[in-house]
Amino acid sequence: MLDNLNDIKEKGMDSFLASQTAKYTCPPCGGFICVHKGRCLTCEPKNPKTE
Repeated sequence: MLDNLNDIKEKGMDSFLASQTAKYTCPPCGGFICVHKGRCLTCEPKNPKTE
C-alpha cells in the first residue's frame, strides 16, 4: 500500500491508475483480474504475472 501511495505522490493519480489498469487487465479477454484471487473475473484463467 505504501508503494502505491508513493507512486501516486511521485507520478500522479492518472499514471498510477494507468499502471494498475495494465497490471490487472486479463490478456486473453480484457477483463479485470481480481487482486485477491489472481484470476480474471470474466474468464478465470490463471494470472501469468503471479506464477
